Amino acid sequence: MKNLSKNLFLFLYGQHPYATIFSWNWLYVRKIVGWYKENLSIFRKKVVIDYGAGTSPYYGLIKNDVARYVALDFYDKDIDTAGIEKIKLCEDGSIPSLVTGEADVILSNQVIMEVDSLEKYFSNVNKLSKKGSKLFLTSPFMQTLGPNDNFRISPAYINKILKRNGFELLKYSTAGYFFVGAGLSLNMAMILKNEYNFNKEPAVSIRRMIIFTPLIFLVNILSIALDKIFPLYRSPSNFLIIAEKNDL
Repeated sequence: MKNLSKNLFLFLYGQHPYATIFSWNWLYVRKIVGWYKENLSIFRKKVVIDYGAGTSPYYGLIKNDVARYVALDFYDKDIDTAGIEKIKLCEDGSIPSLVTGEADVILSNQVIMEVDSLEKYFSNVNKLSKKGSKLFLTSPFMQTLGPNDNFRISPAYINKILKRNGFELLKYSTAGYFFVGAGLSLNMAMILKNEYNFNKEPAVSIRRMIIFTPLIFLVNILSIALDKIFPLYRSPSNFLIIAEKNDL
């Protein structure tokens, strides 16, 4: 019975990041997955360092293309597993010397807003970089996601901060605009438990998710439609960036 429930859950909502249209986070995850697939060439035969990798949910999209994949985060210890070379950050969150200057591509998925400051974030990115390194960055703009969600960067300011740190913006895209962001917020309101603890990740209610599945589906469809009719460019739900390191 337990396996049946799990299989039904995966059938309805998918395994992250391969969310289905019935899933609460489909609105932005679908664009991030598409962004990877559209830009696979930048990973081909490259050393890729995933800064703030967590469980490496997007590794499956690039594993057949990369020469080496390093997951960098607050792990308990360094370990190699299933093609993923996990290396732990230093206690203060800085970059270990083992990977300094090693990255051809730096992945940074939903991480920039969780570092204590932009200065610390780019100090770490610069330590990983060498001339010609690519920075593959995604960041939410409208939603707050958890206890380590510290700040937001506007699309206009990200270009300035990239230039200040020796990066040239090559590509910019979004996971949608105001209505996609509003739809995602509505979905979160439907499936998250009402209480909020500033020291914990917001808890997802599986029961609420199942009850509201039909409404989540309608919100997803309507959000995409309204975004196309009324694209509010200055209010991205989530922006996606590729930049290149030109100045050390």
